[in-house]
Amino acid sequence: MATDWVREMWSDPPHSVVFVDVFNYRYTEDDAYNRRIADNIRRGIEYIAEESDFDVVPPEPEEGARVRARDLPTLWAIRGLTPNGVTRALSRRTWSFPTISFHTSPRSTTMPTWLMMLEGFLNGNERNIRAAILRVLEETEMRDWIGRLVAANPEFAGWPVDRATDAIIGTLNIQTMQLGNGNYVTNVFIRSPTRDVREWRRWTAELRTRRYRSFANGTGRVRYVAVCGGCRGVSHPMHLCPFPRVRGWNGPQQGQGVFGERARENSQYDPSVTDTRRAGRGTHPYRNPSAGRQSDHEHGRSTPRRDARPGRSSGSSSRGRDSQGSRSGGGPSRGSGRRHY
Repeated sequence: MATDWVREMWSDPPHSVVFVDVFNYRYTEDDAYNRRIADNIRRGIEYIAEESDFDVVPPEPEEGARVRARDLPTLWAIRGLTPNGVTRALSRRTWSFPTISFHTSPRSTTMPTWLMMLEGFLNGNERNIRAAILRVLEETEMRDWIGRLVAANPEFAGWPVDRATDAIIGTLNIQTMQLGNGNYVTNVFIRSPTRDVREWRRWTAELRTRRYRSFANGTGRVRYVAVCGGCRGVSHPMHLCPFPRVRGWNGPQQGQGVFGERARENSQYDPSVTDTRRAGRGTHPYRNPSAGRQSDHEHGRSTPRRDARPGRSSGSSSRGRDSQGSRSGGGPSRGSGRRHY
């Protein structure tokens, strides 16, 4: 995202800005397409916030930067809301209308809890997987690193370093799912020991270079971080995006475009499910928006930070496409993996 865009959003008064992730949106400079999206976002926010004096701001890439298409910004912003309007817009993080579906998020700098996704374990025994991860976190050098981070973190002011370090390691949480091709992948979550995003990136970059040996069911390797083209989360492949399966979802399916225009092109992601977008049928297009409430912790999206840039993560690449669908053993994760813009 352009630095000036981020600076502008953060210069607005408190409680006046909401960020919007449009489901399936890819950055484009097609003015007619963006105008159609902006019009639908506006109608949705007018219905949700019960006000109309605001601006709908499209994403803006950094001028002169050469980035891959998948790394172009996708986040929209709503500027000029009242505090009550912001509260209403954030009362539910997922909004699905017959004409557009999107996620809202606050202008905040909360630290991510999603660390990485591991592959390589031969079964879904989470006791063994957890032990493999703890083997690395409990190494002397890693504990010392965590100790230095918590010592500088005001959230742990007055805590003994060892106690604070144990508290961080104690928040380790894993979620394992089996893909349709039989392979297991594990999302790893932990509370950040620091409030400094640069320090967090250095720490997670190191963890993502490691191998996680269980000596019981194989070795975990960091899976390449691939952003879901639907919800922009990183804790699941796109064909396992959980949102289209939430009760009350009005469409589109993942990969089908903002308005379902790519449904035929991307039907391989879920050939058994047709587009659920309805045509209104004589009702107000923004009556009774539904879809289950999803928090940032459950979904895995982020808001732009004032000093953030598109991040890359190290880790082994997963070659070939995973087979569609997941099998028993947990289903798609909706963890708080967050991608920075």
